Amino acid sequence: MTSRSKAGFTLIEMLVVLAIIALAATALPMLGAGLPGVRLRAEADRIASVLRDLRDAAIRRDATTAFLIDPAARSYTATGTAPRGLPASVTRIGMQNAGGRSIQFFADGTSTGGTVILSGIRSSAAIHVDWLTGAVHGG
Repeated sequence: MTSRSKAGFTLIEMLVVLAIIALAATALPMLGAGLPGVRLRAEADRIASVLRDLRDAAIRRDATTAFLIDPAARSYTATGTAPRGLPASVTRIGMQNAGGRSIQFFADGTSTGGTVILSGIRSSAAIHVDWLTGAVHGG
């Protein structure tokens, strides 16, 4: 048997490499387009966590705690914390409840209830707080 050394690439190998490059070039822009939605969802999860912590703190301390939003400043704050701004992917924050811009949690675990709504360019998220149980849903 004789051995023959190969120099270079076959046509099939070159076509496979070009196909992989073309696939990557079309997939990367699609991945970048989904990032704002992921960031909005992450912020909704963070706010839901803050709300759950506030309910727990109200019960533990036997005192009322509050979550407040400032739509004009695109920020929110919780009892005992500094205001936190929203990422650029969140274009609007709002609240649906009788209290306007705040949700309060009471020592017995109940709350004023309401829904925090985050909006982005192509997506939105809602975090609902039950008034009777103070349970936080969504996020």
